[in-house]
Amino acid sequence: VVYPTINFRFKNPFDYPVVLHQTVQNGVVRAEILGPSRKLTVTYFRRIDEVVPFEQLERQSDKLPEGTRRLAQRGIPGFKTTSSRVVRDGAYAVRQKWKDNYPPTTEIITVGTGAKELETHAADDAHPEYDVDESLVVTQGPDIRTPGAAGAAPGGGTIETREPGRTGEYGWTEKAGLATYKTETGDESTKVNDVAPAEGEASGVKATSRAEARDKDAAEEARGEARARKGDEGEQPKKKKKKRKKKKAEE
Repeated sequence: VVYPTINFRFKNPFDYPVVLHQTVQNGVVRAEILGPSRKLTVTYFRRIDEVVPFEQLERQSDKLPEGTRRLAQRGIPGFKTTSSRVVRDGAYAVRQKWKDNYPPTTEIITVGTGAKELETHAADDAHPEYDVDESLVVTQGPDIRTPGAAGAAPGGGTIETREPGRTGEYGWTEKAGLATYKTETGDESTKVNDVAPAEGEASGVKATSRAEARDKDAAEEARGEARARKGDEGEQPKKKKKKRKKKKAEE
């Protein structure tokens, strides 16, 4: 949810109640919807198609000395994504595909207009640069085993495959063409250029064509579905090839 926009709504379609469970650990927020025992294997795919630059807004304040600038709110780019979900019940599968739009968060800079001798303890927004994996594949099911888990998880395990891509590593905003805003302490903050760069272009980074990206995503989805089938059906024993005996040459 990005206030004041509500971009995630759902309705319980089942005839029994569900429990919303959320945990925060090691900087990761995980939300779960809990219900009866899991019977289906679900694979979820998500990729980032486009980065939407954020706007920059300056607000004057007489509570800061004249000429002083403070980062009141760090800007966060928006994202346009494509998602799909494959629900498997034995040999049967149903696939859904949709697109989402996550709006950007405006960067707000406070500019002082007060007396120069005015003392202030206002600090810059300490939130780090926002990064997100460009590609994500998650599979859950009753026969799935979580890698590294000591034992079987209730209702099955979870397998995650993440590709940082162009948006998942520190410094990606600058590489993607977003300029840097220098605070008074010398730290860098993201600031949007007047003209946004073309999709996939970056400083010192070779741009990837949309066709190549689609091929890569399709291959990743195929691998995810193969892993899901493997979890459902288990590994099939390999058939041994019969060796043909070579006929003895007649003398």
